[in-house]
Amino acid sequence: MPQHTFTKILSSIGPSSEDPKVLEKLFMAGVDVCRMNFSHDSHENHEKRYNNIRALSKKLKRPIGILGDLQGAKHRIGQFVGEKAKIKPGQKFTFYLNKVEGNSTQVTLPHKEVYASVKKGTKILIDDGRIGMEVLNVSKDMVETKVIYGEEIKDNKGFNIPDVILDMPLLTEKDKKDLKFALKLGVDFVAVSFVQTVKDILEAKKLIGGKAKIIAKIEKPSACEDFEAIARECDAIMIARGDLAIEIGHAKVPVMQRMMIETCRRLGVPVITATDVFDSMTKKPLPTRAEVNDCATAVYLGTDAIMTSGETAAGNYPVETIKMMADVMDTVENAHNYRSQLEPRHTDFVEFTTPETLALSATDTADLVQAKAIIVFTRSGNMARRVSAYRPEVPVLAITKDEQVANQLCLSYGVKSVHIGVQFKTVKDMEKEVLQQAKAFGLKRGDKIVMIAGKKPGATDTAVYEEGGANFMTVVTL
Repeated sequence: MPQHTFTKILSSIGPSSEDPKVLEKLFMAGVDVCRMNFSHDSHENHEKRYNNIRALSKKLKRPIGILGDLQGAKHRIGQFVGEKAKIKPGQKFTFYLNKVEGNSTQVTLPHKEVYASVKKGTKILIDDGRIGMEVLNVSKDMVETKVIYGEEIKDNKGFNIPDVILDMPLLTEKDKKDLKFALKLGVDFVAVSFVQTVKDILEAKKLIGGKAKIIAKIEKPSACEDFEAIARECDAIMIARGDLAIEIGHAKVPVMQRMMIETCRRLGVPVITATDVFDSMTKKPLPTRAEVNDCATAVYLGTDAIMTSGETAAGNYPVETIKMMADVMDTVENAHNYRSQLEPRHTDFVEFTTPETLALSATDTADLVQAKAIIVFTRSGNMARRVSAYRPEVPVLAITKDEQVANQLCLSYGVKSVHIGVQFKTVKDMEKEVLQQAKAFGLKRGDKIVMIAGKKPGATDTAVYEEGGANFMTVVTL
């Protein structure tokens, strides 16, 4: 099996990587979670990819997480005569709700919520920020603007309003269809795009109904302002740096990235760093030095995972991209100053319940007795995530009877999950399983392991608490 790094790799799957042979190479190179981007392609093609990933997981007898990423309400302008038009700073340019012939002074914008939300002085960005405008006048079906910068405007380009919270539903009709399809397939995670406030996450919870973990994509200034509330309500955070850079400005993204990773670590919420990490490898076999440094910085900050996008979905070098990312992660994680960068430990994300105390104690005990791993028996995955949040120096081996929980733990820092379809009756049975799994993961006789599990309160040492609720820790010598 591949020697996975502590930091996880989330790979977008598309035409360049959907073949079963390529998928296996990606996994062997270090991929932990696969992303299906519903902004592109058909349900039929996504289902084929889903089945190929599940078949690979079964073949290798190792969990692989699957993320369904919803497109969200991405606003786009209409079309122009000749597919584009020339504009210049200082001129007026008007957007119309109803269809008009696009030219150098006007174009259709078929999103009625925009007309109800903008006002005089509102800043508008087109085509990933290449064009800037300011609103002069607004009516229920017209927005007149002045061009601040930009020379050419093209068909169907993105339309962003950085400083406005739009009055609109979280999911579009397309999103609802994609969500229904993704949940029917059985994805482990659903990523919600263009989250504006914590209310969006509360709405998403109702729609998903516990069938998958919810990942909030942070792409809006309002989401940055409401970040901690959002992080407390969702299951994971994705720092979606592409649209985020357009909305808040490129210079602010590194600052926000650091803040979000630090907050997620404090709260014990898994966090993904995404977008353009190795973008140049879409067409070239090697990344730029700046891209390598970007990847390394995210690892130093303690991100749980780093995500590839077009590099692996549609690029020419998907396997090489993952190998390079894993190499950078491994190099950083073995650097002499890496662990000091992760300090101080954050211990204020919850009150110190028994499970929380065990998670911290297991991390410290593993260090003191020089254990080679921390073994966690878990039903929901929460205990393994608690231990992961303390960033132990040894791998966390999570053993669970729930297959989806095993897949979901693939996203958490340092966790290697194992699906065992049985409920253990005694601590002795647990220790036997520990011995078996330890050998599979390269541990040897004489190695020490810290084990966390649960017993019925007041019961004998051999009665395992089947309902969950970790309440004891022990050190096992192989």
